[in-house]
Amino acid sequence: MVHFGSLFAVEFTEDCASPNTVGLLLYYNLISQGILFREMGGFLSTAHTDENINYLIKPLKKSIEKLTEAGFLSNFLVVNY
Repeated sequence: MVHFGSLFAVEFTEDCASPNTVGLLLYYNLISQGILFREMGGFLSTAHTDENINYLIKPLKKSIEKLTEAGFLSNFLVVNY
């Protein structure tokens, strides 16, 4: 993520294999885990609990790890919440 606030979005750098393809793979992988991003992003507010945020982070990390293992992403840094 490049910036973070109440509105967030996922962006891929130039070293990504194919940003559009990776974006779609991430999108569908997250859907299969119960997470739906609108326009590859979403909203967070103070009404969200740690449990809500972890519900998002765990599948996101899992999806990114899968894409990294498959060779679609490289140099990925996981920041623990």
